[in-house]
Amino acid sequence: MLRKLVDKYHVVLASQSPRRKKILIENGGLEFEKDFVIIPSTFDEKSLDKSKFETPNDFVMENSRLKAEQVFNSMKDSFDNLIVIGSDSIVVYGKEILEKPASTDEARNMLNMLSGNKHKVISGVSIYIKNTSNCASEPKLISFASETLVLFDTLSAELIEEYIETKEPMDKAGAYGIQDMGSAFVLSIEGDYHTVMGLPYQKTFAALRLALHK
Repeated sequence: MLRKLVDKYHVVLASQSPRRKKILIENGGLEFEKDFVIIPSTFDEKSLDKSKFETPNDFVMENSRLKAEQVFNSMKDSFDNLIVIGSDSIVVYGKEILEKPASTDEARNMLNMLSGNKHKVISGVSIYIKNTSNCASEPKLISFASETLVLFDTLSAELIEEYIETKEPMDKAGAYGIQDMGSAFVLSIEGDYHTVMGLPYQKTFAALRLALHK
């Protein structure tokens, strides 16, 4: 369905996340390098000051917007019909925003924090759309955030160390991946599974349908 929706566009995923790529292929039915390409954004996520945003949702949406914007601006003159999808995910425990751990110590602290507790995963998505046929002078921008509540099992120190040794936590917000070995820690979720993976597919599909009037 997504393939037919965007078949007249050059579609770009502004992320090198294998999870987001997998969602577009398996859920969206898109073929990599035929229906979409990956151009990772060079925007520095660390340059945004989390404390300046009223809510975590605002922060993650702005991060996704700036990622998509950087890639869109680098490509907008090369294509008449262009869609650039940017996404960012964070874990929120209490009032603390957890992004990707910068070290094994930080990963360990995050996993200890989440152990036996509930936390929120928030994924922000921003989509830039250029379509020369509608005579619009400015590209269309869609931004939204999706939240899922996750309950973690209680993790022993030994289990945390074993998980860290796999290196899996190091490129994931909150230091775990629900689609990989980290799924062993998840007792339950309330909300959208793909939000935890990093790209809320249903909301992304619905937003594109609305924006493209299909």
